[in-house]
Amino acid sequence: MAAGPTPSTAASFRPPLPPPPPCFDYRSASLADTRASAAAADPALAGLVESGALVRVPRRRFGPVPAWRPPDFAEPEDVWILGTSHLSAESADEVERVLRAVRPDNVVVELCRSRAGIMYASDDASGEPLLKSNMFSLGGAKFFGAVNRSINLGGQSALALRLLLAVFSSKISSGANRPFGEEVPSS
Repeated sequence: MAAGPTPSTAASFRPPLPPPPPCFDYRSASLADTRASAAAADPALAGLVESGALVRVPRRRFGPVPAWRPPDFAEPEDVWILGTSHLSAESADEVERVLRAVRPDNVVVELCRSRAGIMYASDDASGEPLLKSNMFSLGGAKFFGAVNRSINLGGQSALALRLLLAVFSSKISSGANRPFGEEVPSS
């Protein structure tokens, strides 16, 4: 049985930076800066900024780079965060539009393990679409391939949970007549 932190170590732990106050809203605090940067990149991004779906996080300069980082290390000048909907064709279009306007050096996609399967190429040589919806919401068209990928991504307990969640995902996806996670490959 793993032991938790002792009272003396728990009491002496301090976070490196204090958190912002509970009422702090980064979106509101950075709105003017995000508006200006989005307008410079592409005026058509203004709607995403105003809706709160697109936020820019500029690099802050707090001093020298720590010695443990490689000499050629450079933090990004800007980080753009775009909120998306898994069932929206508009989200896929918005991702493509932001990428064309901002032209980032790198793209980071936040995915749970099961959604990471959408990014995998299908082993199916039949030419069926990679994003064909299946009960596991993973890429590929064949049932056993989806089962195998689900087990590989999270084990048997994840497979059982996926079966439970798949019912809801399937109902939502079929009701919306859209493949789930269409915005992921767009990025």
